[in-house]
Amino acid sequence: MPAEQLLADGGLQSCETKAESAVAPQVRQWALVASGLLVEVRQSDPPMPPRPQITVLLVEDNAADAAIAKAQLSAARGVAFAVEWVTEIGAAVQWARDRTPDVVLLDLGLEGVGGLGALTVLREVAPHVPVVVLTGQSGEAVEAAALLEGADDVLVKGRTQSGELRRALRFAVERQRREGRRLAASQARMAAIFDASPEAIAMESEEMLIYVNPAFVRLYGYDSPSELVGRHIGTTLAPDSVQELLELGRARVRGDAAPSNYEFTGLRRDGSRVEIAAAISTAKIGEAAYIISIERDITHNRELEAQLRQAQRMEAVGRLAGGIAHDFNNLLTAISGFGQLTLEALDVGDPLRQNLEEIRVATERAAELTRQLLAFSRQQILQPRLLDLNSVVQEALVLLRRVIGEDVTLATVLDASLGRIRADSGQVVQIVLNLAVNARDAMPQGGELTIRTSNRALTAEDTGSGFTVAPGEYVELEVTDTGSGMSAEVLARAFEPFFTTKDVGKGTGLGLSTVYGIVRQSGGYIWAESELGFGTRFRICFPHVEGALEAKAMEGGGPAPVVRGDETILVVEDEPAVRALVRTILRSRGYRVLVAGNGREALACLEKHGGAIDLLVTDVVMPEMGGRELALQVAVRQPQVRVLYMSGYATDVVAEGGLMDSAAHFLQKPFGPELLTQTVRRVLEGS
Repeated sequence: MPAEQLLADGGLQSCETKAESAVAPQVRQWALVASGLLVEVRQSDPPMPPRPQITVLLVEDNAADAAIAKAQLSAARGVAFAVEWVTEIGAAVQWARDRTPDVVLLDLGLEGVGGLGALTVLREVAPHVPVVVLTGQSGEAVEAAALLEGADDVLVKGRTQSGELRRALRFAVERQRREGRRLAASQARMAAIFDASPEAIAMESEEMLIYVNPAFVRLYGYDSPSELVGRHIGTTLAPDSVQELLELGRARVRGDAAPSNYEFTGLRRDGSRVEIAAAISTAKIGEAAYIISIERDITHNRELEAQLRQAQRMEAVGRLAGGIAHDFNNLLTAISGFGQLTLEALDVGDPLRQNLEEIRVATERAAELTRQLLAFSRQQILQPRLLDLNSVVQEALVLLRRVIGEDVTLATVLDASLGRIRADSGQVVQIVLNLAVNARDAMPQGGELTIRTSNRALTAEDTGSGFTVAPGEYVELEVTDTGSGMSAEVLARAFEPFFTTKDVGKGTGLGLSTVYGIVRQSGGYIWAESELGFGTRFRICFPHVEGALEAKAMEGGGPAPVVRGDETILVVEDEPAVRALVRTILRSRGYRVLVAGNGREALACLEKHGGAIDLLVTDVVMPEMGGRELALQVAVRQPQVRVLYMSGYATDVVAEGGLMDSAAHFLQKPFGPELLTQTVRRVLEGS
């Protein structure tokens, strides 16, 4: 039999009686030391390894039985059994709680604890400690009951040999250790899975974090799990979320109804806030309750939702502005049209002509303001043309003085030798307005706003945000304020869509991004310079363009030939004043005019007329039946009819009705007699 097996089984009774040839050299040294024959071991020889030790809690109220068990265990070789003896279950429970033995050797016949009571108590107190029952009772029923209650083995007093007892204890311990190793391996695998998860995972107990995975650490801006484990869960919660989350967690622990999915605001290590969506579950192990949380960052989702809501609000505002402009343009059409008709009827020297001229100029300015407001609120895409930037700035000043308020001083420094640019005048006005509104908000106590124009040569070294400058000659627009300025962090994001430092509901975050888009679309560049407490300066450079300015047509600028005709025209307009104006103008030019207030009346009028009509002049947006639908129904009855649409709505609203195509003729309100009659003549002649 090998020496190692002899040691393990406790069967090495006398090494000297074995033939030396059958014993390993190392074992011979241990035997000689034991017999006192070898008093010194060479320093080069390895020391004798210590025997493994098993701590046994012996629970036995019979002293004689306890002595027998201790004697059987003390004779073991290859393993040391350290026996702790207690005589009653209370002492056993206390010992197991304080020191956790490797195995319990338990008598079932303890005084005061009948049957399997002692085993039940120990399994509850120390569920991970193996228990071997050593009882004076025998029989399959006793053995089966003990095993069902959780005993690892059942031995009978007086029938159990020393080797059998030692093996039962060792097997129970080894089995428990194997289970421990398997559990540790399983936990390691689960930890590896959790650590590799892209979702942030945390486990808490009694409102303290006891586990966090790397994704959780990254989510909240920490460097390692050790910085969070052991800390209160409020560490990662925004102050306004702490109480609600604690109450939800306590409800789950109590077993009350609580949501498994909810959203809250977290708090990163640097103090920044993060929006979190969490899936929560609860696990109970013994008396302890654990809450497992799987979390993900939804800050970007919340930002997108806010952007969508903002876009919806902007759309609503845009439609409201379009509706107001429609009504306003109807009024301007009537005022301007009847004013010009009256002006035509007066003699050249009539003193009332001056009053009517002032009315005409005022209505033209009101119409221009309406177009500018629509461009500002609806962000329409208009047609670029050659512009004098100084003239556009002067036009913008009319609106600008109303926007910035009386406590802001407005100064302009305009270069008289300024070059030309190609851009949309409405969009350039929008640029000035947006920058002025931002400047006003940065100067709540008042300040100075300066608008400057100049010629400038740019080189490739004049880089900017997201662009590389093409060297050449440019025309520069500079807007400077003396306001609160911006920090470097805010300045870096100034042109981002929907980014704003204003309170909720007080800013769209679209002003500067719109300016940036217009400038870049026009082939220009923009720079922002700012410092907290020292104001802000925006520099915008448009490419210099050679060429003559494109003159802007102005009605009433001088006598124009009267355009006449004799065709039959059906006018459909729901605004009585505009309807009366169009009828008066066209009849004064010789046309035969039929009028109706809506589509239903127009079709009835057409049936009553009985004859052909040459032209349908119809408003686009009307109650019951729109202009497009009316035109289709009239065309069924009279295919040869031509159509002229008119509207005071913004161009993009008309486009939604399918009217902005090459075959459609459109007249934007407000208009005067000449523009109306000239347009009618062109449509009738098919030009």
